[in-house]
Amino acid sequence: WIATGQSNMSWKLKDCATGKEAMEAGDDAELRVLNFQGTLHPGGRRYAREFLAQLNEVNYYESGGWQRATAETLGDFSGVGYFFARRLRVELGVPVGVIHLAVGGSPMEAHLPREDFLRDEKLRGLLNEWWKNPEYPRWCRERAALNLTEWLEEPVKEQEPPHPFAPSFLWNAGVAPLLPFPVKGVLWYQGESNATIDGGAGPAVAKEVNRRKFEALIQAWRGAWEDDRLPVYFVQLPGLNRDWELFREMQLEVSREVPGVGMAVTIDVGDATNVHPTRKRPVGERLAGLALEKTYGLAVEGESPVVMEVGFEKDRAWVIFDQAVEVRGGGDLKGFELAGEDGKFRAVTGVVQGKRVSLEGAAVVAVRYAWADDPAGNLVGERGLPVSPFRRVK
Repeated sequence: WIATGQSNMSWKLKDCATGKEAMEAGDDAELRVLNFQGTLHPGGRRYAREFLAQLNEVNYYESGGWQRATAETLGDFSGVGYFFARRLRVELGVPVGVIHLAVGGSPMEAHLPREDFLRDEKLRGLLNEWWKNPEYPRWCRERAALNLTEWLEEPVKEQEPPHPFAPSFLWNAGVAPLLPFPVKGVLWYQGESNATIDGGAGPAVAKEVNRRKFEALIQAWRGAWEDDRLPVYFVQLPGLNRDWELFREMQLEVSREVPGVGMAVTIDVGDATNVHPTRKRPVGERLAGLALEKTYGLAVEGESPVVMEVGFEKDRAWVIFDQAVEVRGGGDLKGFELAGEDGKFRAVTGVVQGKRVSLEGAAVVAVRYAWADDPAGNLVGERGLPVSPFRRVK
């Protein structure tokens, strides 16, 4: 499996909650990791022009080759990637390998092959001087400008600045050299750099913009491996004090409308003030649940509850899911809001009965659940998997 994306995918096992314990118990001759790490880490520093002059897509990644899982080799490997692989090992009893390619802060554009930009009129313009193109993710441009300060002061003629945030850079550096090495599927944890205009606390990017890029990326992986059903399992962004609601909704729509993909809902394991939540075990294990159910055909509950029907009457609404739901830990249901004809949403509690949630309000015309930067929803499915944020209008 390939594990890629940005910093939450590359987050090291040794820095995860329960990571040290996992490392100590991680010795496994049949779990192998291939840990590609970039030679330019896009942190807050300037790089010497001499270093930048020799940097390219061919020599960007470094790795120690395939390594057996041990406490020594796992510490610097992806926590999400390891917890995913470990669950597969336990449930399947077969050898598992994971290739890590994630780069912190990287935008979707860096992972997308050049031909996908060229064939899409709305994406093609992003190739034009990306490092100062106002249509390119702003945070990525600003961080790259800092890293490339010396290069931009004295650029090499007819050569683009060498940076892992550049369009197609990570595809050319990481994916292209692997082909045609066979993979079972792709794990993707990314979106923090694309979800908002400035990659931070600013306003959200239009949903259709990111959906266009994400669907192009899924098709690029499938085209590269000549498999139009190649499994792609991705992580929905968790709770954080950022305007991520539209991005989560985009991810939900892709999970429902693009064949052969699956989404791990993680709205309950985020951190309100930290873009790098350390609870990575649930993330990896939920991705593994998707693979076990959808790829390997095991009778496990891999997907979170899916909304099947939403109904409205004058003073109430109801939601029906594809599986029984319940309130985590008991108590009052949290996270639902109803809007009346004035368009203002108000928090409501509700009654949970099997697959159905009943809600009461006044002149109800819309319902939404967990629709906030860092929501407090507590509705889960039969196996404890959280319900994704969603909204519906009458």
